[in-house]
Amino acid sequence: NAINNYKKALAVNYNSGYVDNINIYSSLALCYQKVEKYHLSDYYISKVETEYKKYKAKERFKFPSLSNWFWNLLLPDRVRVIGDGRFPGEFAPEEHYLLAQGIKIQNLTEEGEFEEAEKQIQAREKFLKETGLNKLIIGEEIILASKYKIGYDNFVQGKYEKALRHYDEFLEQVKSKKVSTGNFTKER
Repeated sequence: NAINNYKKALAVNYNSGYVDNINIYSSLALCYQKVEKYHLSDYYISKVETEYKKYKAKERFKFPSLSNWFWNLLLPDRVRVIGDGRFPGEFAPEEHYLLAQGIKIQNLTEEGEFEEAEKQIQAREKFLKETGLNKLIIGEEIILASKYKIGYDNFVQGKYEKALRHYDEFLEQVKSKKVSTGNFTKER
């Protein structure tokens, strides 16, 4: 059982710090979502959000070392293979926060809380823009998929005119970005 193993990992790791706890919290949130225990999934999402806030607070007061400054000058973060989010074992804190928001949106959708899910989607889009992740391919894909999801959720609720507006907005963005719509449909 993955949940039991992640809980054991959390207990063993808690004070050792071998792995950032945010990694385990994200995994637990996803596991609980998959077994439809949304309240427990939401609990671990809140833990991810708390860990992310702690990380951001530490980052504000962190001074770059001379070696970091030299490497950033020689090989900027955008072109090197080392750094946050580039190790296959864990994501950067921003990516965990983004994952947690996606889990939260899906939890709300599964519980039929479509209006709250739409608010969370808008908050996630704002986060993507504030962090600059919207300029990455994955950020663009998330924003596009969000437009599609809002349209679909409105369609499911019988709000056809609103759904059509969101689908039109989605299609306009797809046309302007030259993105394949195959990524956003269930047909393959």
